[in-house]
Amino acid sequence: GSNCFNVDEDGIITVETTSELDREESGSIYISVVVSDQGQPQLSTVVGTTIYFDDINDQTPQIVMRDSTLFLFENAEVGFEIDTVSVVDLDLGMNAYVDFTFTGECAQNFAIVSNGATARIQVARTQDSETKYRYDCQLVARDRGIPSLSSSKSVTVQVNDINEFPPQIVSAHDGVWPVSYTHLRAHET
Repeated sequence: GSNCFNVDEDGIITVETTSELDREESGSIYISVVVSDQGQPQLSTVVGTTIYFDDINDQTPQIVMRDSTLFLFENAEVGFEIDTVSVVDLDLGMNAYVDFTFTGECAQNFAIVSNGATARIQVARTQDSETKYRYDCQLVARDRGIPSLSSSKSVTVQVNDINEFPPQIVSAHDGVWPVSYTHLRAHET
């Protein structure tokens, strides 16, 4: 790291190469500058200084989820939390502050409440598994750096049916009485 710098005769420190400098590996570097005169005998002094690196937005946010398939029952109320998602972004400040969005049908049916590092996925509309039982979406994590970096993850939301309709006799045809999801048992009297 210290070979990346040069000190000119006026004491100006310049960067020779940035290939070895990475704020995510080390946020600072300590360098020693040796100053020598041309006298006889030659005298020198060593001065140490710490150089701190500013962050640039060079790390893509990485979405962390327990599972990419989420489940909820169709009777889940609006605001019900389906899952919590987190993100890893090694940048600092706004470069690491992440906004989450859904694409496609999930954007209208599910809400994302975020604090920049984690997000809660919630029900935004009442669901009905008889109408739609599965949503295939992309969850996007975009940081606020300039330029902005993003990543996405495929997410499936499965809406599970609840037993909301009692069985009904639909018709009597040829002495057969169809009953949905129920087994009839004969009882001796």
